[in-house]
Amino acid sequence: MSDAEVARRTAHPPESVKQTRCKLHIPSFSPRNIPWTGEQDALLGQIPDREVARVTGHTFAAVRTRRIGRGLRDPSVRPFWTPEETAFWAPRRMTGCPND
Repeated sequence: MSDAEVARRTAHPPESVKQTRCKLHIPSFSPRNIPWTGEQDALLGQIPDREVARVTGHTFAAVRTRRIGRGLRDPSVRPFWTPEETAFWAPRRMTGCPND
C-alpha cells in the first residue's frame, strides 16, 4: 500500500508515514516492483536482457541490474576472442594491416 493510502487511512501526515516506514525498514510500495520467481531468475544470462524483460514484465534496467548483480554475462554480447581463435592467426602474416 502506498504511503499516501496509509496516510489517508490512518489520518497521519504522509511524511510521518514515510519516516515510520523507513524506520521500520519497510520498502516503499511500487506496482513496478514485481517479485522475481526462480523461473525468471533462470532466464538471466541465458537469453538477451531485452527478451527477459519482455517475457517477465520487468523493466530492461531491472533485468540488467539483476543479471549483473549475479555476475552473469549478457548473452547478446559477442564474446572476446578465445586463445584458440587468437592462435589461429598467429602463424599467418596478414596483409593490409598496420606494420606490414
